[in-house]
Amino acid sequence: MYVVTGRLTDLRRRLDKAERELADRAWHANFNGICNCREETDANPNRPQDFEAEVNTSCPAHGFRRLGKITHFTFFNRDGTAKPHPKLDPLIKSYYARLDQANREVTHDPHI
Repeated sequence: MYVVTGRLTDLRRRLDKAERELADRAWHANFNGICNCREETDANPNRPQDFEAEVNTSCPAHGFRRLGKITHFTFFNRDGTAKPHPKLDPLIKSYYARLDQANREVTHDPHI
């Protein structure tokens, strides 16, 4: 009797997983045309507020908005060291930390 119960439990677990996956796919299909993730984003050190607005915008389809490749100018001192951007550098660092967290959540989502 245990073998049958075990098989039914396993079957139920697999059916639940398949049902969640189908529901997720249907939900994402509804938002297919409104993804606002980007392939590339410019981060202008003279206008950090623009980059901050990009970082703080979420994607209707994915939740976390991916900004793709981030391009920004780096200015150098005469001695060859990079000049820090006190407002922009922390924003970029924070974005990459959030991106890393979002990627871990997708990879380790127990519902998928």
